[in-house]
Amino acid sequence: MESTKKIKKGQIEDFISDSTQTALDLKLSNNPTDYTDATTPLAGTEVALVEQGGTFKKVAVSEFGGGGSTLDITSTFPNRLEYKTIFGSIQNIGGYSNLSIVGTQSQVISGSTVLRKILSSSTPGDIASVRQSAIPFILQTTPFWFDQRIDELDSGVASDSRCSYGLATTALMGNIEPSAYVTALLSLGHESTDSNFQIFYKNSTFGGALNKIDLGVNFPKNLNKSFHLRFYRLPNETTINYYVKNITDGFEASGSFEFVGAPPFGLTPNNWRNNNTSAIQVGFGINRIITRIADV
Repeated sequence: MESTKKIKKGQIEDFISDSTQTALDLKLSNNPTDYTDATTPLAGTEVALVEQGGTFKKVAVSEFGGGGSTLDITSTFPNRLEYKTIFGSIQNIGGYSNLSIVGTQSQVISGSTVLRKILSSSTPGDIASVRQSAIPFILQTTPFWFDQRIDELDSGVASDSRCSYGLATTALMGNIEPSAYVTALLSLGHESTDSNFQIFYKNSTFGGALNKIDLGVNFPKNLNKSFHLRFYRLPNETTINYYVKNITDGFEASGSFEFVGAPPFGLTPNNWRNNNTSAIQVGFGINRIITRIADV
């Protein structure tokens, strides 16, 4: 059964989370009788009522911020570090350093979404990589909000491919399994033996093992899907919250796990795909990479 929950006014930002949605002039209702109070945390499968032109409509709570989040991210995470694909190149929206890119680059338009395509060669063991190689954006226990749109764009099926999309250290990933990456990971990805995409988290400072959360059959590997990915950690907490949407098929997954801090050298945007032993060009398209940091 669907349930409706009360959400405070002013807690929606960036409602349009990917190009599959149509812009609407939405606002929260000011009438408290239109809702029931939430007695438990909001889940991504629940719905909330919003008012559009005087008519109340249901919207999935996950659309308000992913995985049931109703944060005002502008005030909670005011410092914004953004990369955006504009006219086919990844633009640095700020004064920090540009991304380091390995692979052949081109422009791709997926629907109304412009992507910067990064493709490996067909030589076995080659990689496609987009990373911040100079600056760790997220240090130690810094509260943060990370948002990314990424599309897989392989030229064929590389059956033993492996990848990691999201956050890692500044170090380049090579022809390896993600579990062999000697530093930290916080990402969406899969190893060569996985059937589906996983949530990866690994911190070499606190043990070093690669932990996986299997997202299941709705997130299969090697099928050129489009993904919306989100991670965030609130101030004074060690819990990481994640939200993933398979934009291609409309499936969503969300959850949380404990991630104690970050390594002393920090986490930063780092996306990588490797063809392993397959003689196939593999790669992905980047639409946006947004990192928000809290003042602490």
